[in-house]
Amino acid sequence: MTIELGAAKCLVILGISQEKLTRIIKEEERSLQHEDVEILSLDIMEKSPGVMILEKLNNLAERVGTPVQIISDWGSDIKKGIDLYRIDNPAVIATYDITHKTANLLKKELLPDERFQSFLRQCSLTRQRVQQTKLYFLICCDLGRRKFYAKFAWLFNYEQDIHSYTEIVTQIRSVQIQLKTQGLHSESCQEWLKTISTNSFTPKGQKFPDKIIEYLTFEANQIPIDQVLLGTSDI
Repeated sequence: MTIELGAAKCLVILGISQEKLTRIIKEEERSLQHEDVEILSLDIMEKSPGVMILEKLNNLAERVGTPVQIISDWGSDIKKGIDLYRIDNPAVIATYDITHKTANLLKKELLPDERFQSFLRQCSLTRQRVQQTKLYFLICCDLGRRKFYAKFAWLFNYEQDIHSYTEIVTQIRSVQIQLKTQGLHSESCQEWLKTISTNSFTPKGQKFPDKIIEYLTFEANQIPIDQVLLGTSDI
């Protein structure tokens, strides 16, 4: 991961052994915690082009060995460096972190939608109007129904849209939780499909699972049967 502060970037590479990851996922049945991983490399850089990322990966491999998997947010510099590294190490599995992948899917799905943009504008306007009132953070138990509707009646115009947004976010949260607690493996897509049903979904909600299925299918097909790898880089 890279953390930007001012003109500098902090490149942090964390690691965990395959044996330890498998034990945590299969035996302890939990997601990773900070104490489970090791800081393998930490560098302050003013620039982080792909060739510099490649250099860091090569230096690290000389010290700890060739990794089984590299997972990242697929930022352009990081991805370029990983792609360069895999030229000489094609067996290394490169995985697109589920948290960042679904965030990008959500942006592509909703940001071009004028209804969603209108919804955001109304949310922002309402926040400004109630910021210095008892309605802020919806702490409005003692307020009359008339005052409440005067501020929030516009939500009824977006009732169907909110159902769609809720369904999409629910799908995203379910796949994120699955990969964080069960890891990424060859059956990840099939396992996720068991947890959802599109029968009651809105039109948007019915289409969105296809995007998650495409991601899971691609990533899972890289992983050998019975092997469990990381599905997310955030802890």
